Amino acid sequence: MKSLGLHYLNEQRILAMSESVVAMGVSALLLWAVFIYVKFVPSASGLSRRIGYLVAFFAMMTLLGAAGLWLTFLTIVAVYGL
Repeated sequence: MKSLGLHYLNEQRILAMSESVVAMGVSALLLWAVFIYVKFVPSASGLSRRIGYLVAFFAMMTLLGAAGLWLTFLTIVAVYGL
């Protein structure tokens, strides 16, 4: 018996995302990250502190992206199976 989630997705005929849609999504996320950094990361007096804030911000954004990819993988495994 097929998975209910797989059956639903087959009925909906979900289309694959094209390259332009993915590029626009990546651009929007990068702009959002720049906005968050400029608006909410405090400015520091020294150049070394500013670089430290940038490195910490970049590390956190990378970890959030990796967590999102992991969650997406788990969701796909839950829907389609391994």
